Amino acid sequence: MTFRYFVNTILARYKRQLIKVRSPVVLENDWVMDARRVLASEPSGVIVDIGANCGQTTKRLARAFPTFEIHCLEPNADLHEKIRSRTHFHKSIKIHRMGAGAVNAELKFYKSTKHESNSFHKDWSHRHGTPTEDEMVPVRKLDAFCAEIGIGTIHVLKTNAEGFDYQILEGAGPLFQSKKILTVIVEVSFGELSAESGRPGDYLNLMQGHGYQFLGLYETARLKTGGIKWGNMLFAA
Repeated sequence: MTFRYFVNTILARYKRQLIKVRSPVVLENDWVMDARRVLASEPSGVIVDIGANCGQTTKRLARAFPTFEIHCLEPNADLHEKIRSRTHFHKSIKIHRMGAGAVNAELKFYKSTKHESNSFHKDWSHRHGTPTEDEMVPVRKLDAFCAEIGIGTIHVLKTNAEGFDYQILEGAGPLFQSKKILTVIVEVSFGELSAESGRPGDYLNLMQGHGYQFLGLYETARLKTGGIKWGNMLFAA
């Protein structure tokens, strides 16, 4: 019995295995920590959280990247105080009442009783809640946003915009081309939902076309039949 075999028999109880590492970056099952590993040599940087909602993911990012500047783009101003409350321990978080997309414009933002589903897509926003109101919100391409704010490089781009994510990545084309975005985590849908939001293959083609590597699919939600409903895709420059 080898030492490796002995260790693997113990790790198997926890659904883990000891493997021979062929890459200096060891990826696991937490995209925040995997992004941290990819950026291990970066002592500071910038995070852009698009669709921050109540700051659920912002809080995770703030703990994993305590020295990074964080910009939250959340169109719903009613949620901004919740973001501040969740991330009070982080000293460099800025919240912007705006969205990101493929064009610089003012777009209608649809709200519902289930704020997690608020979206620039009317049908999408009303799928899981009762419609409440809509309002016009400024939308910027990411390169325009970075120019306005004075951001040179985005180290982590997270986007969860309820069906609007593909437009956001399309609008970030110039930054991808110049590798001014180092890691990207984006929520993607599978099956019928992807007809509105972009299919996973569309995201792969877009990002790989810009020279980005696909690192994995995280936090998948599944249908009762076992198929994947949605998940988060992680890319790195």
